Amino acid sequence: MGASAERESGNEWTIDFHELGPRLLVLAVTNAQEQGWASHVCPVSRIRGGFTSNIPNGVRFRDGYLEICYIRMGWLVYFRFVEKTIGTVMQTHPYRETSLLVQWSTQTHGIIRTVAKGARRPKSGFAGKLDLFFKVEFGFVPSRSSSLHTLTEVALLDPRIGLRQSYLQTLAASYFTKLLALVSEEETPLGDLAGLLERGLGYLATQRPTRRAVLFFEGEAANLLGLGDRGLEGIGELYGRIPSIRKELLQKVGS
Repeated sequence: MGASAERESGNEWTIDFHELGPRLLVLAVTNAQEQGWASHVCPVSRIRGGFTSNIPNGVRFRDGYLEICYIRMGWLVYFRFVEKTIGTVMQTHPYRETSLLVQWSTQTHGIIRTVAKGARRPKSGFAGKLDLFFKVEFGFVPSRSSSLHTLTEVALLDPRIGLRQSYLQTLAASYFTKLLALVSEEETPLGDLAGLLERGLGYLATQRPTRRAVLFFEGEAANLLGLGDRGLEGIGELYGRIPSIRKELLQKVGS
């Protein structure tokens, strides 16, 4: 057919067409499906040069979503995964004029950073879904050159409104997330640490923190890190510091 297909890396698939018409593209994608690459084809609209047909604009893979077709000289069709996962918003920062940087805690991908392009525009699809401590199902396109990925879609699962009932609850939630960020390596699966944060935030969403609860969270984190009963002292020795807001938190929770 004058076409060849190969997978270049873990998240890309390239088809190089020397003789391409709409029918050939459909056949190539269908062939990929038959080999187990794809499980669903979304209908589409227009392909360069006036070609219009029922050609896929995106293909859903088994462990992610493929982004839109990208066509260049020589009719190169370039598919990229959109990874999907569930995570907690740990931090947000304005980025350029209209975008937002979001740091996430996820069990599957660890601590990751994404850019939500246009998120600060009034009519953005991200509006109201990327606040601190929100639990969100989201999709992102992994970057090939840096640790900053592109956020593509979000679905709010739990806003954890209870964490905003008092300053003390918000402060404790901030401390828990900062402690987790300190002891985690970026883009490394968190394992049981993710579950610990989930339980900690769930607790804080329903009641005010106590000194005992804070010390329990620290002790559990130390155990999961293999530090045994050394607790926060072991964490401080291993990582060189502890989050500075701990002092204020313990002052406010009392004895």
